[in-house]
Amino acid sequence: MYLCNRIDFFEMKTAIQIAKIRAVVLYIMQSFTQGVDYIKLFKILYFAQQDHLVKYGKVIVEDSFRALKHGPVPAYTYKALQIAEGKPLDGNFDEFLSDIEVRDKKVYTSAVPDMDYISGANKRCLDAAIAKYKDTDPYDLSDLSHDSAWEEAMTRIQDDPQKNFITIIDIARAGKSYQGHGRLYPRKADCQERFILNQMDDKTGALEKLKAIMAKAEQVDMSSVKIGDIIYVPLDEEDGLILKDGYKDRNKYIVIIGFTPEGVAIGALLINSEIDSSKRSEELLDCQYPLMVRNYRDILDYDSWLDCSDIFELSKLKITEKNGKLKGCLISEDRERVMQFLRETEVFDNATKRRYGIIK
Repeated sequence: MYLCNRIDFFEMKTAIQIAKIRAVVLYIMQSFTQGVDYIKLFKILYFAQQDHLVKYGKVIVEDSFRALKHGPVPAYTYKALQIAEGKPLDGNFDEFLSDIEVRDKKVYTSAVPDMDYISGANKRCLDAAIAKYKDTDPYDLSDLSHDSAWEEAMTRIQDDPQKNFITIIDIARAGKSYQGHGRLYPRKADCQERFILNQMDDKTGALEKLKAIMAKAEQVDMSSVKIGDIIYVPLDEEDGLILKDGYKDRNKYIVIIGFTPEGVAIGALLINSEIDSSKRSEELLDCQYPLMVRNYRDILDYDSWLDCSDIFELSKLKITEKNGKLKGCLISEDRERVMQFLRETEVFDNATKRRYGIIK
């Protein structure tokens, strides 16, 4: 029972995630007009995902891979295809499986992918994997996929069969990606300010009053924020931040680059004092925009980097509840250049760009 619940948790997807997975699966299947068997489909997706992690530091699809006998298997896609084959499993996959048939563990379709969900970066990695492995025997692909990430998961399940999910970090490491932790360090200025404030003698209470006035003045009104605003707010793993050493959250500077259609959340980029060491590939270095301290002396202590490779979706309510502080705004030149880059970059698909109003 516990195993079923665990798998169901990993298979819970949003409508956007499902649409993206379907688009990617259909894109791969375009190259197999006579159908494609499970193993080849799954391994091409796995190798494309791994390549994308190494080059861009993010996944193509939000589909967790499980370590099974014949290599990594995407959990959501696998369950959907099993249902299409007639297995009595729980779940409604009707929309995902529209115009997709499965016969004898071979997948067929006449549907075409919605290219709004496939970015230029996605396409390059998918095309490379398809070209490299399209004519490879499925069982040879199975052997090739038995990499260190798969082996790590297979080792874990010897003690606990429920631990067969392969982590993104292990997949990236197996693809020769160095996992750094540039996001994880607190800013030096934060540490210095806290130290100074904590050490000052405040016998009259004047310092506490000043701090309260400053905090109130900086408290962000999420109903009036705009593109380019810079907010200082604690982020946690639920927000997409990777945390280590027992930290529950990290204070980060974020820049607003858009709003969701419902108006309840923002799209934001992170400001880092140094480029994340896991983002040193040529593709990701091109996504790092320099912010000069001379233009942001009230915010930055030294030249920093705006990471334009990763959009974080953050609830307005959560930012308010976490006492987010409005620190300033990008200068017009930086704001225009960043938004132009986001409109033109192939790192994000058009569906993502439309979600945040980056393109119409």
